[in-house]
Amino acid sequence: MIYLEEEQFLLLRKRAKAEERSMAELIREAVSRYLKGDSSRGDYFSFVGIGEGPKGEAASEEAEELIKRLFSKRTAS
Repeated sequence: MIYLEEEQFLLLRKRAKAEERSMAELIREAVSRYLKGDSSRGDYFSFVGIGEGPKGEAASEEAEELIKRLFSKRTAS
């Protein structure tokens, strides 16, 4: 059994729905990659959202996901 923070759960559920996969499948894949030290997937956009937005607010947490989606659509075409 694992315990996730609410935000993690919501983002995981959103990703699972978008990829038409189960949350359990995504968790198993992530754990396997972590344990194997597999970085072949490469997270090229991990820098997105690390800065601060206007007036000291956190930068958009969804920016990384949007960029990944747009990038994957362009490379799939």
